[in-house]
Amino acid sequence: MALALRPPRVPKPKSSLLSHYHESFLEKKGPRDRDYKKFWAGLQGLTLYFYNSNRDSQHVEKLDLGAFVKLTDEAPWGSSHDPGTHFCLVLQNQEIKFKVGLLRWGW
Repeated sequence: MALALRPPRVPKPKSSLLSHYHESFLEKKGPRDRDYKKFWAGLQGLTLYFYNSNRDSQHVEKLDLGAFVKLTDEAPWGSSHDPGTHFCLVLQNQEIKFKVGLLRWGW
């Protein structure tokens, strides 16, 4: 019994990815969110783009920083065992809480 030959696999062309000034994992909690959600985030101009993973080319959400008012330091609630950095981004029409974990260096 002969096997049917398949054409060689060709990788899908990636859409043109945005060139971000900075990219990193970031946990975000909006005013209607119950808990933090982890995103891959990239900063481009005055826009912060959120992706489900660092391999995604299509953002799932974006945040215009042109409405920036202030940035405040947020201490974690209850537990001092959370070593991450917590802060709140205050925009003209909303407040969004963020959490960034500690960077682990391979030294």
